[in-house]
Amino acid sequence: MKKLIFIISFIILTINLSAQLHYFLPGNNAVMSILGQKYWFEGDTIIKDIRYTKVYRQYCSSATECGDLEYYAAVREDTLVGKIYCIQKFDGVERLLADFNVDVGDRVTLCSYTMTPNLQQGEEIGEVIENEVQIDAIDSILINNQYRKRVNYHFSSFWDYDSFVEGIGNMEHGLFFTFDLGLPDARAVPIFLCLHVDDNLIYQKPYYDTCFMKDDGVGIKEINHSDFEIYPTIVKDKLFFKTNYNSISYKIYNMQGKVYLTGISSDNTVSVSTLHPGVYYIVSNNDNKVYANKFIKQ
Repeated sequence: MKKLIFIISFIILTINLSAQLHYFLPGNNAVMSILGQKYWFEGDTIIKDIRYTKVYRQYCSSATECGDLEYYAAVREDTLVGKIYCIQKFDGVERLLADFNVDVGDRVTLCSYTMTPNLQQGEEIGEVIENEVQIDAIDSILINNQYRKRVNYHFSSFWDYDSFVEGIGNMEHGLFFTFDLGLPDARAVPIFLCLHVDDNLIYQKPYYDTCFMKDDGVGIKEINHSDFEIYPTIVKDKLFFKTNYNSISYKIYNMQGKVYLTGISSDNTVSVSTLHPGVYYIVSNNDNKVYANKFIKQ
């Protein structure tokens, strides 16, 4: 009997691991934590005879203290063509957030919205930027015991790598922030931290240790491993890697979570001479393994 139960459990687990998702949005009863804000997917609405999911936003002052919910946007997925669309409340225009029906080498124009801090006075001004991205690779990533399609791309206007994943959206900044807008430091840089569905944690950013973060600091935790080490940890011009990989992709964050440098190194070095003095994190994601190390720029 025990052997039979084990076999059935193994078959079920195998099916779950091998199955791809058949949807692109998190769905109702989902909460996406992005920096100090939460985005709630609750209820439906009809716009021009098309059904959308309503999204509400909530500003938080701590991990447990949050303000009132306010309507933010309406989103929909077209599973036939593999696209996610969004209508923001400030202009009512439908725009493309993600496209899963692409091939390597394709170029797609995606939109991104600003993440304006909670203004104490005056009305919040919504802004949107559309940018062309080039598809670099298409693969799968294991999240919550299920493989999900991942589309990797870079921005055609500048060399910065990113990706969006089924059931989540953009993996760096969250569903509504397809790329770092490069806005002044006074604006919050979107950092996607967690996704909960039906109160269950589905995803947490692997090199962070929190689902809430204020605008003035990051929750990056160092993940050191013999596969990826850096030296010196106090550096002026050039950072060196000790790694088993022939080449690595990396991103360098400041203490506010803003990406300052990104690229691929094939010689186990990266120049940090352009960085201002301060504390930074270098994060590398190779073979679905994440490595994060802190260093000080002199």
